[in-house]
Amino acid sequence: MIDASEVAPAVFRIVEESDGRLLCMYLLVGENRSLLVDIGLASTPARTLAPAFDQLGFDVERLDYVLVTHADVDHCGGLGSVQRMAPSSRAICGTGDRDLIENIELMIERRYREFRDIHGIDQTSEFCAWVRDEADPGRVDVELSGARLRLSADWDVRIIHAPGHSRGHLVVLDERSQTLIIGDAVLGQATPLASGEGAFAPTYRHVDDYRATIDRLRATGARHVLSAHNRVIEGDDVAAFWAKSEEFCATLEQALLEQLTRSPEPMTTGSLISGAAERVRTWPPDADPTLAYPVVGHLESLRRRGVIDATSGTPVRWTPRVGPA
Repeated sequence: MIDASEVAPAVFRIVEESDGRLLCMYLLVGENRSLLVDIGLASTPARTLAPAFDQLGFDVERLDYVLVTHADVDHCGGLGSVQRMAPSSRAICGTGDRDLIENIELMIERRYREFRDIHGIDQTSEFCAWVRDEADPGRVDVELSGARLRLSADWDVRIIHAPGHSRGHLVVLDERSQTLIIGDAVLGQATPLASGEGAFAPTYRHVDDYRATIDRLRATGARHVLSAHNRVIEGDDVAAFWAKSEEFCATLEQALLEQLTRSPEPMTTGSLISGAAERVRTWPPDADPTLAYPVVGHLESLRRRGVIDATSGTPVRWTPRVGPA
């Protein structure tokens, strides 16, 4: 049986497991328009979405909008397949993510292998091959940073720019049911396995934007938070989720500063990751390399704020700033 259920009025959660983790897509069905939030991997539409649509009695040819929350292969890899299933649908993404969504080689180079040249940190060839295998790129019709979509005469949803995990990340707010569909916009203290245990680090990238996004989404007052990889977050757990996400940022930044202050020599990003992981890890140690995304983000933020400096050369090394900022 496909896991497809109504989690708010006319909002359906469609779930598959990918490598032990939940992968959640959301279908919003109005009287006039319908919206699918995220598509999963290249194999997801045939394996999970099409059967879920049948189970829900939804005619895929009625699909009007496909919103890709951000440029990661597990969120946009099946776009081409969905567009063949629903050729009249229009695909939406956030400003800044379009090129990576439409071109898997750009995604690999600019997102997954971003740290190779400067930091000496790279992805494995096996991971890159998996990304290519799970990518069925499609076209993006609309790139935006905010909008309202009318799904019924009396039902609008808001599309909100929520950067941090990526530059263009979008979320969807259904004010009618106080439901927020966040993709990977906020990540708690780890990306979890289906069991709830940590799988790997929260891979936010742009720290200042990420912290602002947590504030922005908290201010919506949403009582139901639907993410890509977590169970449904409701009631008092919503406030706790925002707080734990902020707490992780603060703890990681402090761990980095303490290492740099104690070290007699400038430190590489890789060595800082290893040390910080001991302080913040809630995932298996072999997943520590995923901490590169937030660590680099924090180091860049600290440098902009005049707290630390970076040396020239490759890999870059970091040291506390001496003298006036």
